[in-house]
Amino acid sequence: MWSGILLPDEEWSLIDPRLLLGERGCSAGSSCSSTSSSPSSAQPVTGLEVIGNLRPFGEPVGADVVSRFYDSTGNTLDYVYELSGDKLTIWGGAKGSPAYYEGVFSADGATVDGAWVYPGGGGYPSTMTRI
Repeated sequence: MWSGILLPDEEWSLIDPRLLLGERGCSAGSSCSSTSSSPSSAQPVTGLEVIGNLRPFGEPVGADVVSRFYDSTGNTLDYVYELSGDKLTIWGGAKGSPAYYEGVFSADGATVDGAWVYPGGGGYPSTMTRI
């Protein structure tokens, strides 16, 4: 189970505020960061995820919502978020990656129910809940 809190930063924009769920929430026109922990692994992993649109020096804001997760074991994990209707896909790495999360928002927008899929099998179910 993952838990987190999101902190808004007014300088970024998001394609849809439903992408980000957390105690403080996030609105369109914001970027967010989340802190997470996973008690399910043999070694507890904690980390910080920064979510928003990239804006390299001297270039316009990118269209994709992306994130980078920094974990306590030294990994940096990149993700790309894609929303189509009520379907949320989080790609592990670049769009089209064989590692991804696919979930569907509930009618009231309070939860996203889905699963992570890993190449070669594996993965796990995951439900995100607005708190």
